[in-house]
Amino acid sequence: MVGRGVYVILLLIGLSVIAACQGGEQLKKQLEQKEKEIQELKAQIDQLKAQLEEAKKKVAAAPKTEVKAAKLVCADCHKEVSKFHNVKTIMKIDEAKNITPPRICTTCHGEVKKVHTIHEKKLKSGEMKCETCHLAAEGTFKIPQPRPQDTLVCELCHYDGKYIDIHKGKCERCHYGGISGIHKNVLEKRTKELLALAEVESS
Repeated sequence: MVGRGVYVILLLIGLSVIAACQGGEQLKKQLEQKEKEIQELKAQIDQLKAQLEEAKKKVAAAPKTEVKAAKLVCADCHKEVSKFHNVKTIMKIDEAKNITPPRICTTCHGEVKKVHTIHEKKLKSGEMKCETCHLAAEGTFKIPQPRPQDTLVCELCHYDGKYIDIHKGKCERCHYGGISGIHKNVLEKRTKELLALAEVESS
């Protein structure tokens, strides 16, 4: 009876050892599989590193291109300006805003010498002649006078905002203070409107 019990115990121990060995083999196979996967991933990482280095070399060798920021110009928003860019309108605006002297042609080009210097290139090239401004009846010269409906002599040629084209759209010659300065009142008004709207929505 004792011999059978010992035999059973030994048999159970043997089976446990065999099971443990089989489990060990299975675990070993799993570890080998994981090791193989790790090696494959390492190879992929090395390949990606090599591609990255190659891309860096190409970027460094490529010709440099300068990226310029888009510049906002007045004409982007203000398409039609000739309607209010005339001497009389500007004088009224300046009077209302108490701006002195008024922003008219003669503010910058008031002297006769200056006027002739401005037209110097056209006079030398023959594109413009003295007679353009100074011709009177019967070929006699005259001191030019503004037309009855105009304020300045300049308006004989430079009417309806033509002087904007002459100054090549450099609005800052008269409208100084930068975009934020020029639009200060409008921006402040819009800010107040947005704040008021935000208060209404939050309540």
